[in-house]
Amino acid sequence: MVLVKELSEDEKRVHISLVREYFKEMKGNTEVTIAFFDNGSEKGVYEVTAGEERYLAAVARTENANRRLLTEYNVLTQLYGAAPQFFPRPLAHYAPQDVRELGDLLLMERLPHKNLMKVERSKYKEGISFFRDLSYHIGHAVAQVQLLAGRFPYDLHDGNVLVKISADGDDLELKFCDAAQFRSGSLRDAAEAILNNKHERPECTRFIIPFRQGMTDAVSATLNMDLEDAWDQFDYFKNYNDIFPARHSTISVVLAQAPR
Repeated sequence: MVLVKELSEDEKRVHISLVREYFKEMKGNTEVTIAFFDNGSEKGVYEVTAGEERYLAAVARTENANRRLLTEYNVLTQLYGAAPQFFPRPLAHYAPQDVRELGDLLLMERLPHKNLMKVERSKYKEGISFFRDLSYHIGHAVAQVQLLAGRFPYDLHDGNVLVKISADGDDLELKFCDAAQFRSGSLRDAAEAILNNKHERPECTRFIIPFRQGMTDAVSATLNMDLEDAWDQFDYFKNYNDIFPARHSTISVVLAQAPR
């Protein structure tokens, strides 16, 4: 679990001044509106409105070169290039000469999705558990990103899961943010990072069958693998929950439970 230090008002003012500098120096635009959006690990995230365009700008102010945002920008570029359906589009990295004093900036697309702490779950379809369906979508997205990009989120906290509920309340769309939380690893690494962190993603263990089915569907579709063979790729899920019956009956039960 990543502990997030709250930003001071002075730190926010420095961040906002850097965002203004970027838009003035790089885009020739001084008419921008900047509002604090969120507090990341050692960085602030700001919503920027420039005319009809809306962006998110992450700013990190640190003397530690390893914590600057160029690395995160490069990882986000890789993730977006491989699996654009799951990430905001990276737009620019900016580092002024006095980067140690001001920090550096990562500009990205502003998505309409909200993180899990701010999603109005009451708008989701009646009679169906939001968290059951969420566990399926997390499994599907995490597996697909790993298969396409070779990376997975090792600390999938609420702030790194972005969700948009459809207008009719009948479905949800999931995306990720904070590319710094993604590391290289296998499909099993991706699954176990979630199942070993029950305090962060308890729904994935509670609704472990839909979670496994989401990963199974991603493997089947991405690798063109038979559904039952893809299901068997996750037999180690029994180490976390022993509810799984014999294989021949499991698939029919799971298919009945998976969101459609």
